[in-house]
Amino acid sequence: TGGHARVDGNTVLSVGEWHHVAISVDMPTLLASLPATNGLTMYVDNVLQTNTVSEIVGVGISTNGMDNGLAPLGFGTYLTVGGNGIESCASSQDVDGKLDDFRIYSRALGADGVDSLFNETCDAAVITQQPESQSACSGTVSVSCTAQAGTVSEIRWERFYNTIWHDMNVSHTGPTSTFSGIDASQNGPWRAKLISPCGLVTYSDVIVTAVGGPAFGNTQSGFYQDAYLCSTLGSVELDANAAGISSTYQWQEYINNVWTDINGATDPTYDATAAGSIRVNVAACGQTETSDAFSIIPVNGHSVVVNGFTSGNGSICLGQSTGIIIQTSLSSTITWSPSGGSLSPSNILTVSPSETTTYTITATSDFGSCPATTTATITVNDPDPIISENNGMLELTGGPFTNIQWYLNGNALGGANQSSYTPATDGNYTVSVSQNGCNATSDPYAYTGVPTGIEDGAASGLKVYPNPFSSDFIIETNELTTVSVMNAMGEVVLSRTVNGRTSIDATSLSAGIYFVREETSGAVMKLVKN
Repeated sequence: TGGHARVDGNTVLSVGEWHHVAISVDMPTLLASLPATNGLTMYVDNVLQTNTVSEIVGVGISTNGMDNGLAPLGFGTYLTVGGNGIESCASSQDVDGKLDDFRIYSRALGADGVDSLFNETCDAAVITQQPESQSACSGTVSVSCTAQAGTVSEIRWERFYNTIWHDMNVSHTGPTSTFSGIDASQNGPWRAKLISPCGLVTYSDVIVTAVGGPAFGNTQSGFYQDAYLCSTLGSVELDANAAGISSTYQWQEYINNVWTDINGATDPTYDATAAGSIRVNVAACGQTETSDAFSIIPVNGHSVVVNGFTSGNGSICLGQSTGIIIQTSLSSTITWSPSGGSLSPSNILTVSPSETTTYTITATSDFGSCPATTTATITVNDPDPIISENNGMLELTGGPFTNIQWYLNGNALGGANQSSYTPATDGNYTVSVSQNGCNATSDPYAYTGVPTGIEDGAASGLKVYPNPFSSDFIIETNELTTVSVMNAMGEVVLSRTVNGRTSIDATSLSAGIYFVREETSGAVMKLVKN
């Protein structure tokens, strides 16, 4: 009729999913019903599709261009089946994808037939020997792949070039396939494509073939350049490895204007021990090529030194960092040990060690290695003031320290700037100090040893009265000793040497609370001036 009949499925096919689509055409019924679509059915995943339309959209088949009852069947976007066989065609349909298995039957399939196809099992080919990458002369490379007998019906070979895989028109039906005679024009990745009896496709590992002549081929200048000989090491290694292809080598040196074979220099590598001009002849696959000549240049006097520090002259406080200024005689790559830190483009190594550390710095010359080493020591200062108690006096250890300041419950005590302090009040005492330009504060020390009255000093023989007093007071002791009077801040306001009964003139003192300390016994008594 020149028209077309079409069935459009009502199942949505999502991107990235595999689906089983079966289309059945009962041609006599279809021809009798045109322009209707009776006799044209479609199953998606074994489910009959019921939506019938008369325009070309989505997934479906058409009978457009019927010839003697033979209909070309269109599936997807680019595949048409029937008429002249399977061919691709330009189309505006919406569906594109990969066909895993495509079958054509000479009869219309009913629901039972579609169900049988949907539930049919299909196994992939089992590869027992993967192909291996090969390196040999042009025209002699062979690659093979073997599958388990009975699991493969065809093995084909593909090569990757121009950004896609290309079939190489080589097919074998047995379990083993060998592709022989690969030449230099066929270099590149290869793989085997194995097709199982039910049509599933399996790909082998991707391999690489390297074929041709000597290693440096026509790009020899890219393989050889001037080499630098470290005068302290005595040799420099030159490499002409021919990338796995069986090759022979002969190194030569330029002597008296003549290129002369170096006796015994027939390995891929050669250790040059003296200045001069060197080249190498490489023979492979019936070809011999000679490298460009290059020079062996001695490197003398390579050195690395530490040229100062960015701060602290090599001495820092814990938690700080400094930069080690590195100077080399040649352009070099800098490494250091122990690890940690960072190197700036101007060769300043910034480090922050947690303890005094000596760094070993190695400068490897960009001209033939030639390493040189030096060391730099970073001294880490970590003041550690510790408070201890001795006969009622707080003492500072861990010094020597400067800038000493005692604190009571976080408040600075005026005049308390010595390495010892006599508490006048119970509480938490700390002390801040400086050492080598670094500051630190001690852990708190809880002091609870201040006596509270005259009776507390009775055991030592210390007596103070009257208490309270107005202008002067009496101190009695059992022996010659020194007595100090401190205010509530712990500051010593009076100090006297006494023996027995002594009157103390305290008219200069303001009214308030004071503490009398007898230094020999450490006894302390509270005293109040009205």
